[in-house]
Amino acid sequence: RSAQERLAFAEKITEYTAALAECEDYRSSVQKMLAAMGSFYQADRAYLFEPRADRRGHWYNSFEWCAVGVQPQREKLQDVPPEAVSRWMKIFEEGRSVILLNLDPVRDQNLTEWRTLTSQGIQRLIASPLRRGGRVVGFIGVDNPRTSIHDDTQVRVLGSFLLTQMRAERSEQRYKALLRENNDVLLGQLLVGQWMMSCSPRRDQDNTFLPDPVTRQMLAIPENLPPRACFARWMAGLDKEACQQLEEAFEQMFRTARAVRVVYRWNHPEKGPVLLRFSGILVANTAQTVRFRGYCSQADRTLGLKPKQKPNAPQRE
Repeated sequence: RSAQERLAFAEKITEYTAALAECEDYRSSVQKMLAAMGSFYQADRAYLFEPRADRRGHWYNSFEWCAVGVQPQREKLQDVPPEAVSRWMKIFEEGRSVILLNLDPVRDQNLTEWRTLTSQGIQRLIASPLRRGGRVVGFIGVDNPRTSIHDDTQVRVLGSFLLTQMRAERSEQRYKALLRENNDVLLGQLLVGQWMMSCSPRRDQDNTFLPDPVTRQMLAIPENLPPRACFARWMAGLDKEACQQLEEAFEQMFRTARAVRVVYRWNHPEKGPVLLRFSGILVANTAQTVRFRGYCSQADRTLGLKPKQKPNAPQRE
C-alpha cells in the first residue's frame, strides 16, 4: 500500500505541474492546488490561511475547497485569534507539520484550539507551514483525510508550489501598484483628473460623484466635501444644454458598455464658463447602483474671451 501511495504521489506531482501551467491567474491556480490536495487525501476540506494585515497574530481563511456535500467553513474563519493557533505556530516555526489523528489530547493542551476544530466537525487533520525567509507567511491543510493520514508529503510539496505562486502574485501586485502610482503622477502633471460616479435607480438623492484631487481642483470642489455633495456641486455648474449632453453620453455608456467622450460647458464659480472634456465607461450595473468611471480634463481655458487680433502686416513702400 505504501508503494502504491508513493506512485500515486509521483503521478499527482505531474498532474499538478500540468494543471498550474494552464492557470491564467493566481486564484485559479490556488483553487486547483487545493482541489488536487483535497482529492488526493480524500478529505472534507482543503484550505489556505494567511495572516491578517490589520490584526497582528490573527489569521483568516483566504481560500477553501470542499468535497461534495461538505459544509464550507471559510466565512466563519476570517478572524482566527492567536491563542487558537499558538501551539501550531511553535511547530510551524520549527519547519514541521501539524498532524492530528485524535482531538482528545488537544482539549487538555489548548481548549481554544479544541473548540475551534470541533465546531467545524474536524476529527483529524494535516497542516503544513508556508515559510519564506525563515518566517511563517501562511499554512495549508486538509480536514478529515481518509488516506495517507500520517504523510504530510503532498501538503508540503503543494506548499512549495503555492509559495512560488504567491511570490509571483505579490510581484505582479507591486508592479501594478507602481504602474498605477506612475500613471497617477503622469496624469496629474498633464492636468487630467479621474472620477467615479454612482447613480441610484431609485432615488436621485443617492447619486454620488467621487473626484480625485485634480478633478476637484478643476471643478473647484472643496477637499472635505462628501461624494453626494460633490455630485450636487458638479450638477450646479451645468446649464440645460450641458445637462442634455451629459445625459446622452451616460445613456450611451450604459447602453453600449463602451467608452464615450463628451465636451460640455461648465460654469466655474471663479473663472466663469469653461469647456470640460469627460471620457467615461460603465463599470458596474446592479439593482442597487449603476457606476461609471472615467477621466476629466479642461478642453479650452479661454472660453468666452475674444481671440487676439493679429497685427497688421507691414506695408511695402
